[in-house]
Amino acid sequence: MNSLPHVSFRDVEHPVDRCVSRDQQERLSAGGNWRSSCTTSYTTENKSLQAAGRNLKRFNRGVDKVKRIFGGKTERLKMRFSDWRSTLQALGGITAFLVGVLIFQNCSGGFTASSSLSSIGKTILPSDIVDGIGGGIGGDFFGKGGPPPAVQSRSRFELLFAAQDLLGDPSLSVELIKSIPADPKVAGFESAATQHYDEAYMSVRMEFAEAVAQRVIRSNNVFNCQPTMGQHIPFDGCVRDVLLRFAERAFRRPLSGEERNNIQQIFHNVSTATMVEISTGVRRPPHGYLDNTDGMIARGWSLDPDWPERTVEIHFYVDGTFVGNAFANQPRPDVNAHFQSQGLDYKGDHGFAFRIPDQYADGHIRTIVAYAIGNIENPELGRKQFGGSRAGDLAVPPQLSAPTEEAVKAVVSYVLMSPAFQLRVTKPNIELSAEQNEHYEIANKMVMFVSGGLPDHDLLENARTLRLKTAEVYDSELRRLIRQNADRFVGNVIGQWMGTREFSMIETLSPLEQAMVQESRLVFKEILTQNLSSQKILRPGFTFVNSALAQHYGIAGVNSGQFVKVTHNERGGILSQGALLRATAPVSETKPIIRGKWVQANILCRTIPPPDAELFQQIENAKKAADPNWSVSEKLAQHRAAGKVCNSCHQYMDPLGLALENYGPFGLWRDRYDDKKPVIAAGELDGKPFNNVHDLVGIVEQREDFRDCVVMKMMTHALSRPVAPEELAYLKKISREKTNFADILLAIAKIPSFLEPRKD
Repeated sequence: MNSLPHVSFRDVEHPVDRCVSRDQQERLSAGGNWRSSCTTSYTTENKSLQAAGRNLKRFNRGVDKVKRIFGGKTERLKMRFSDWRSTLQALGGITAFLVGVLIFQNCSGGFTASSSLSSIGKTILPSDIVDGIGGGIGGDFFGKGGPPPAVQSRSRFELLFAAQDLLGDPSLSVELIKSIPADPKVAGFESAATQHYDEAYMSVRMEFAEAVAQRVIRSNNVFNCQPTMGQHIPFDGCVRDVLLRFAERAFRRPLSGEERNNIQQIFHNVSTATMVEISTGVRRPPHGYLDNTDGMIARGWSLDPDWPERTVEIHFYVDGTFVGNAFANQPRPDVNAHFQSQGLDYKGDHGFAFRIPDQYADGHIRTIVAYAIGNIENPELGRKQFGGSRAGDLAVPPQLSAPTEEAVKAVVSYVLMSPAFQLRVTKPNIELSAEQNEHYEIANKMVMFVSGGLPDHDLLENARTLRLKTAEVYDSELRRLIRQNADRFVGNVIGQWMGTREFSMIETLSPLEQAMVQESRLVFKEILTQNLSSQKILRPGFTFVNSALAQHYGIAGVNSGQFVKVTHNERGGILSQGALLRATAPVSETKPIIRGKWVQANILCRTIPPPDAELFQQIENAKKAADPNWSVSEKLAQHRAAGKVCNSCHQYMDPLGLALENYGPFGLWRDRYDDKKPVIAAGELDGKPFNNVHDLVGIVEQREDFRDCVVMKMMTHALSRPVAPEELAYLKKISREKTNFADILLAIAKIPSFLEPRKD
């Protein structure tokens, strides 16, 4: 970026030092309605705001630590205590009520029209949230130093999927959730687990909310209307519609009047406070540069050195005539990198793009001048000549002033940190009937089961009109959701079940490993979308490979870098997929015990008890007695003979793990180990002998416990908890009557315990 060397943070020369007065404005733009940004005139008319602003600034000096934790200006955001309390009360049970946690703790009345500006800057740290649980509810229930509260909230992947839905961007990367720790699992699924709301947990979730908010202010998908231009935008028109629509989608049901009022008051309070902070005190002028005017688009950057995170307004003049304004809110990582190289930790988005009006695309040579609107000065950022025709349209992001931008980010963060979004269940709207709330919760359950994201327009409309629970509509919507969300279901649900999803969080996967993960996803997607038998999980008779993976597997005739479906009887099944074989061989050599335990737990749903002290002692005895010249199977046989405790588990795990020993750590077939010893894969499963993995697959695919296990895994995820004893009859019925995979999902979504309202 050749413009950056013109800028020095400490010593900047400004060719024009000006604040455009009303008289100058009239001369520059006759008849225009541009509003002056002169600080002198603005602050003179707002003496009360000046005083409030000074109080606010004094208070905010004490919350620098919070700014470092939460970033930006959304530390003004606070969550009503009653919001979490009423949510957990609606879910039922004193336990759920007591473990409820404030996301942001405000005085019990919440936001009111009379809230003073001096209170807007007050921030509650995550530790305050956790510490205040007992006293806020009435009595220190947990006791000092008691356990952090736990509740079933969205997993980090479900947060990602919801963000993708809210932003209309399915390509949104896992980078957005990498700072969030992995969620606990119950029976293999995060959806069945509870998360503990401690300080660290709240901090990383707030970071996620603010990252999404930063994307919202740049999203043309969210802002599908044009906001009013100006320094201060009231809560109406485009901005109001966008934020209420965003909140309704996030909450998965219509907003209550109270929620609408909260959103409006947050917007008003934060935008007003931001205006005060910008307009009071002495500030240095903004920095920036007008880079170019390619294609009739004026591009450049600008930032406020005293508040780098805020958006600077840019005004443009063509041959002395004011032609419009824009806001510097587009990503320009090169700008931040430049200042960081000088030891200045500047962050935020500082680029701007202004579409020069069409009337000037006439081929005449003209001059455009850009000014950054500051508090005491409006420096010129540069002037460029242009004279071409328009080269094409530019998708300019929403044009939001700093007060509006901060208010939008505050509202979005409030929405995303609300229990109505964070919890996996929907928070009932007290203004709706019980039947209406039930329909919205059913819509939410369907989506959480299939995609982990948010209900779309069609699903919410069927819930609104109370049509969702009619058999025809319910079945049709389920099939549509499965079809439209097949990639998510396979990547998330099947990925958790098979243990391959976590590959998506690894940055160092080789191209071959990436191809293995893609093979697994494509095979399962085919089984799901084509409604094939669940037995195809073990032996589909086909797989998907590109040229690199085909060469690795020894499959001839594939020369494309794209994935193609090939008929193959020895690859494609879960026990022969490279991704699974790689996931169960965490080092450069295979671990039969790990693989055997995986098959027992995920294919046959047999629980292997955790080791105890006696078992560890037997393991040590077996290690000491082992001959280094023994084969893998001989070492495992000695281990089983070390004692009854060892044998009780390894008699089930070892034969299954040894059956997969023909596959090396990267899934290559082998008949001998590196030391030339032969691979011995023969064994037996419950008295039935097999010679290799292909024989084992033939045995397993006919077993009743395999079919039961498929249903149990999907029921666990669908119900968000382990299958209860009284539900085993439904499990058995589905297992006996439904053989095709999609039909199994549809049947699970119709059992009473899935449809009935949650009581926990």
